[in-house]
Amino acid sequence: MKHNKSISFFLILAVAALSFGPALAAPSAQVAAGPCPAGTVSGTVVAVDASTGTVTVELADGSLCTVDVNIDESHPVALLLGMYFGDLNPETLTAALQEAMDNTYGCAQLVDGVWYWVDPEDSGCPVGAEAVRVTGYNDDGSFTAEPAAGGDPITMQIEDTTTADAVKGALETLAVEWALESDGNLQQVSDQIAAYHDDGMGFGVLVKLYAIAQESQDCQVPAEGDGTACTPVTVEELVALKQSGVGMGQIFKEYGKPDKTGVGHVRQDLNGKETGKDKDKNKDGSNQPGDDMAADQPDVKKNGKPAKDNNGLKGVCNAISKNGKPKKNVVCP
Repeated sequence: MKHNKSISFFLILAVAALSFGPALAAPSAQVAAGPCPAGTVSGTVVAVDASTGTVTVELADGSLCTVDVNIDESHPVALLLGMYFGDLNPETLTAALQEAMDNTYGCAQLVDGVWYWVDPEDSGCPVGAEAVRVTGYNDDGSFTAEPAAGGDPITMQIEDTTTADAVKGALETLAVEWALESDGNLQQVSDQIAAYHDDGMGFGVLVKLYAIAQESQDCQVPAEGDGTACTPVTVEELVALKQSGVGMGQIFKEYGKPDKTGVGHVRQDLNGKETGKDKDKNKDGSNQPGDDMAADQPDVKKNGKPAKDNNGLKGVCNAISKNGKPKKNVVCP
């Protein structure tokens, strides 16, 4: 269902006034909207509920939908690898989005036919200025903003470069393009890793593939002298190659051998220390430190509860714990 942008913004600003007092700020409560459809959602964040991890996104057609950014995966190894290879921490993400929204709210004053940004005061906008939300940055250096009172968008100048940079950065943060699961929740790396593992791919192999993809994204020019190509590649492409029967040795030859080749390497990095207990077993890296602790072993249950004697997973649980307590429903041995 489509929502009028002016009405949507008015509702959002009204919530902000109730939640944060007279000073202008982005709202923490949600505007009523249904879940975003599965697939890819592109739009602008207009509301954040940090208590539930729910983010409201305004789509290009003006409609609103919500995304759950929580991490639901309970498998400790999937969580560990997800943390290392790019999971979006719900608390950090919602805090960043909330701060970005704060930076788009301000006041505008008309001077000689030109709108200028004015910083709000403790009691609200100064006399003669009106509350606005900045919604876009233009090629000529001006900004587009929506008045809280409704009406047509205005073109506004922000003369202070620090403020202008902060607003531009906020707009970039709020412009999201997220991949969503079938239930409409944000697709996390840990979810992807768990799905690949459920399809029969070992965690040790997945570490190598994700590390290759990650390192390839930073590669700018072909490497010289070592015969290794510098070719950007995605995890999806590498997984497809592996599932088609291509060996890790051939993948290393084509894309280079990554620095991280096992779960143990990831765990050591997250712990910030080298244990020195594990050694390479195969030249092609097929069995590296930590591979033997991956939960493709039969003594690790699928519900995320390691078997009592599986001491190898204690390090994983410690790495993803806070103050010695595992996150969410992870149960450590």
